[in-house]
Amino acid sequence: MTTVTLSDDGTMTKVSFPYDAEAVALLKDSVPGWDRRFDPATKSWVVGKAWRPKLTEALTRAGHQVRDAADPPPRPAHYSQGIGGFFGVDDEVEGFDIKGAAQAFVDSIPVAHRGKAFRAVAKLLYPDLYRGRR
Repeated sequence: MTTVTLSDDGTMTKVSFPYDAEAVALLKDSVPGWDRRFDPATKSWVVGKAWRPKLTEALTRAGHQVRDAADPPPRPAHYSQGIGGFFGVDDEVEGFDIKGAAQAFVDSIPVAHRGKAFRAVAKLLYPDLYRGRR
């Protein structure tokens, strides 16, 4: 199904998704014509903020994934364990901040060399997923 992204702007909600006839029909069924419009410049719908719960419910019930633009994007499945999972520990164990340590590591690499360092580390951490230069 389609991933629909919602973002609030004042009294309106911007509704973005790749074209899907079913999602368009659900939007038109959930929001009256006087409180919705299509913005061709951004290829998104703009609806009254009051219709957001009803629209979210209809889209979710039909099997579409609805996400808020303010939320971070979902992580790929192979990231689900976090870096700590690779080492066999949780991301937070005994007060050790693995994310802080990883950030300190990245910060210690000169900016000009970070791409090369990432490729080298990616080959080690994700040998089955890494598709970069060998």
